[in-house]
Amino acid sequence: MEVIEKIIQVKDYLTKSNLPASDYVINPYIGCPHGCKYCYACFMKRFTKHNEEWGSFIDIKYCDKPLNKAKLKNKSVFLSSVTDCYNMFEKNTASPVIF
Repeated sequence: MEVIEKIIQVKDYLTKSNLPASDYVINPYIGCPHGCKYCYACFMKRFTKHNEEWGSFIDIKYCDKPLNKAKLKNKSVFLSSVTDCYNMFEKNTASPVIF
């Protein structure tokens, strides 16, 4: 199955987390190219404009501003709570996250 790949502009990579184990979360993607049957993150599709099946699209987030390191001091960050941060698209592109 071909995966639809799109780069999307975001205001910030950081999202305030509602998870008890972290203060912030960074999800570098929306969607995932795997489409695992047991995936709990497929609910994220309702927040996108995708009609495609979960596992057939990935939106790669891009932000012009760097992460605010001062904001993260003494905070915990969960990387990829609703996407796979180590997917097949990582091997072909440099990470757009600016530290």
